Order: sequence, then C-alpha cells, then structure tokens
Amino acid sequence: MQFRRMPLEEWFDSYQYEIDYDIGESGVKYPNFGALGLDLGHVQLRYGHHRGNPELRSLISEQYEGFDPDQIAVTTGSSEANFAIIASLVGSSDHMIVEHPNYPSLYEVPRSVGLSHDLFRILHEERFKPELGKLQGLIRPRTKLVTLTHPNNPTGSVISEQTLREVVELVESRDAYLLHDETYESYLSRSPRLQQRS
Repeated sequence: MQFRRMPLEEWFDSYQYEIDYDIGESGVKYPNFGALGLDLGHVQLRYGHHRGNPELRSLISEQYEGFDPDQIAVTTGSSEANFAIIASLVGSSDHMIVEHPNYPSLYEVPRSVGLSHDLFRILHEERFKPELGKLQGLIRPRTKLVTLTHPNNPTGSVISEQTLREVVELVESRDAYLLHDETYESYLSRSPRLQQRS
C-alpha cells in the first residue's frame, strides 16, 4: 500500500503562504480567532467525542429529513470522511466507481489501498453533467460504492434533483451505496445563477 501525495497539496505548500490572493482554492484568507471575536480560554485540550459532539451531531441531523444524531459522524475534514466511508463499505473483493474529475482523495484512496475502481468521467462537451447510461455501463455485480460530487469540485457542475434521484434509484437497484459529496451545496442557496443551472 502506498499513498501518493496529491499534487494539489504540493501546490498549496509551495504557494499558499507566499501570496496575497489565492484563486487556486475555495477557502477564504485565513483569519485568526481574535478577528472572529472568539475567546478560547475555556476550551479543554483533550480528546473529544469519537463520533463528534452530540449537540453538533443533533444540529447536523436536523438538516436532513429522516436522520437522527446516531446516524451522523463528524470528521476533521472531507478526506477523513471519504477514507472512513470507503474503508468501511468497500472490501478487497468489491468494486467502486468514482466520478472524475473530482477531489483527488476520492480516487487516490481506492488506488492507494488497491481497491478495484473505475473512473466515471464527466466531460466538458457534456457540460460536466453525469451521463447516466455511462454510469450504468460501469456498474458491475460486485460494485459496492458510487461517488458523486455536486456542485462538482473542480468543475462547478451542478446536477438537478431529478438527476440525483435517478442516480439514487440506479445505485439502490444494484444494492450498492451512493456517496454524494455536498461540500459546496450551500453555495446553491446563495447563488441565483447556480440555481438556474441546476
């Protein structure tokens, strides 16, 4: 097993501390806690709850109809979440499908641990929209997990709720799981232009 470092990480390490305006990532210029008006004097430096703070898990579960806090796990970032999901769902004899282009950890994790996987390529000439016939053709009898990311990172592609429902039906009909990365979903509610494209 060999984990290959993502070229994106190398780029960040080389440039993000040397520049004033970083248009290569989606984050904001790093503030400090003082600028946020936070007093951290009461914060205990200790291990926290292993699945995340119960109060936070409860707040998250309220955003998803039909979920309760016991179905929520809080991680220290999406890469950890992706690894945990892949490691817990996909065994050595299973197969998974990863939408591409995508955030590198989603395809580097299965590559690094030697899991069978195919890239479900979304194309510029198709406006980076998932072509469901192509996805269906990639599914095998031992496909255990399909991953999608929308709004897509890095293309910004947005899919409609109807398309997502069709993907869910397809994946469920094959007795597989769907990992739908919604990291940038909250931008949709703030951007009328993105809402029109979906």
